Amino acid sequence: MIYILRMCIFCSLSRFLIALSLLSDQTNGSLSRTFVTDGDSKDSDTFRHLLNQESIIRMSLTNTVQTLTSNFQSLMKDVLTLKETTGSGISQLEAELKHLKTENQRLDSELQRTKAKEGNLSSLIASIQGSLTNVSSLVNKSKKVGFSASMSSSSSSWNSGTLVFPSVITNEGNGYNPSNGIFTAPTAGMYVFFVNVQSNNKQTIFVDIVLNGSTKVRTMAYSYSNDDYYDAGPNLVVLTIQKGDAVWVKYYSGKGYYTDGPLTTFSGFLV
Repeated sequence: MIYILRMCIFCSLSRFLIALSLLSDQTNGSLSRTFVTDGDSKDSDTFRHLLNQESIIRMSLTNTVQTLTSNFQSLMKDVLTLKETTGSGISQLEAELKHLKTENQRLDSELQRTKAKEGNLSSLIASIQGSLTNVSSLVNKSKKVGFSASMSSSSSSWNSGTLVFPSVITNEGNGYNPSNGIFTAPTAGMYVFFVNVQSNNKQTIFVDIVLNGSTKVRTMAYSYSNDDYYDAGPNLVVLTIQKGDAVWVKYYSGKGYYTDGPLTTFSGFLV
């Protein structure tokens, strides 16, 4: 672009100098012809006037040429300054661009390392969670929960509600309440429950093992003849229950129970 600008200025100046030369030659020819034609003229003032006009034109042209030359030199100086400034700016931009590329590569590498760390961290968290689950399972298994309770006396008239076993034999984990006959699970898991009800003399009695009020198994001690005394009614159930679930023995049919020592019993334990 600078080269083209220089060529345009040079061509314009050349055309101006050629026009100036032609004008000067024409003025000299006119003066010569006038001098020859009017050589015998006595009007010398006319000749002097023409000479003065020629001098004025030459001075004007000289000043114009000087002005154009000065403007051209100033323009070239501005062009050179612009070139230097532009070149410096481009170099600075190239340096900044190079720096940005380097920084972008560094950030990209850092991002890849961060993603790798996140992946490792996720794997570590999953491993820890698995370990915690195993530990929790071991802890739950290590918690011993179990109870056994029996009746303290016999009854020939009991025929409703919860069968309460007041005499505690074992109560590991304190899940069984001897005042109301209800076992409340201190931890979730699989439990085994066993009940045995002994009939009183020739009576018949039916009882259920219930979970949160829902019957799971039933047992009976059934007397079917005058010679059938004190029959046993055992049964067992395996239940998967949650912490806080309640299990107890409930009346179903018949009446009474018998105990001579721990005959009528209720037991349960965590597997």
